[in-house]
Amino acid sequence: MYTLTKFVCLFLPLLLMSSCSNSEDPDYPTVASSIFNDVLIEVLDSEGNSLIDNEAIMNGLSFIGRDGYKIPFHTVEIGDEKIIRTVFPLPMESSMSYSDDRKEGYGESNLTVNVNGFKFNLRGKFHYTCTYPNMYGGNGIKIIEIHSNNPNVSISEDANFLKITIKIASD
Repeated sequence: MYTLTKFVCLFLPLLLMSSCSNSEDPDYPTVASSIFNDVLIEVLDSEGNSLIDNEAIMNGLSFIGRDGYKIPFHTVEIGDEKIIRTVFPLPMESSMSYSDDRKEGYGESNLTVNVNGFKFNLRGKFHYTCTYPNMYGGNGIKIIEIHSNNPNVSISEDANFLKITIKIASD
């Protein structure tokens, strides 16, 4: 019985380890010691009035990153204006292109904004800088551009943040 128990204790871990697969995607978001990917978003009706106080609009609002991941957001007040603040997803390591010395790099990622059945696709461009490429730390990644082909989306810079303005037809 002792030999059988010993055999099971050795065989079971080997069986479990052999069932593991290395076929998973090794791609992961780019990492840096300082990350600047915050964005401001305002949602306006066709006449330019803010819809952030509209409960139906806010309940139907979502931000989607890679693989359908929902990105959290919150409302902030800047002066007397209410605006949405969230983060743009970081680019995946596979989308990054680096300089030969790996001190600089660029990458892109996507964000989908859903507002009550309206879908807006955005593409963000990031810039990576590193002072010490052979060490951890001393590096940063920052969103530098956002693009959309939708004519109802405009992008501007507001107080060192990229600001996305989305116009939708309200009921």
